[in-house]
Amino acid sequence: MQKLYLHGLLWVLLNMLGNAHAALPEPAKQMQVRVVEVNDGDTLTVMDSKQKTYTVQLDGIDAPEAGQPYGEASKKHLERRILKKNVVLMWHKTGKDGALIAKVLLNNGDINLLQLRTGSAWMTNALTVNISGSDSGRYASAQAHAKEKSLGLWRDDRAMSPWDWRKQHEAK
Repeated sequence: MQKLYLHGLLWVLLNMLGNAHAALPEPAKQMQVRVVEVNDGDTLTVMDSKQKTYTVQLDGIDAPEAGQPYGEASKKHLERRILKKNVVLMWHKTGKDGALIAKVLLNNGDINLLQLRTGSAWMTNALTVNISGSDSGRYASAQAHAKEKSLGLWRDDRAMSPWDWRKQHEAK
């Protein structure tokens, strides 16, 4: 009886270890690309060395929509930083629309973080499943700093998050 119990316990432990290993995230895929268009404050079109284009959604952030207050300013801020520049994408998955959900690096600087630090976007929980714990903390700190200093969209104390703005405008 005790032998059967030990075998069962061993099976449970090995199964748990196997599942824990399966839950570990894959290393991020990386690709060097050129930014050919900034669609809005959190979406890009990029081209690789084989001239293939990709849509990229910046992971962990959500910028104001076109037509939303500060939407155009957020887009322009991103354009000034990265349009026609070579960047590195680090991603784990694609979104429902096929866009790569990625951290974008320019000269090793985190562009997603920069959008938050300058008050050009909100940190979002919906897209943060792939960012590391340290990035999540840095992103939250950057947003808190921008809000405290009333930078960018935080100048307006009635600023509405893009997800709330979309809900309000989808209902119309």
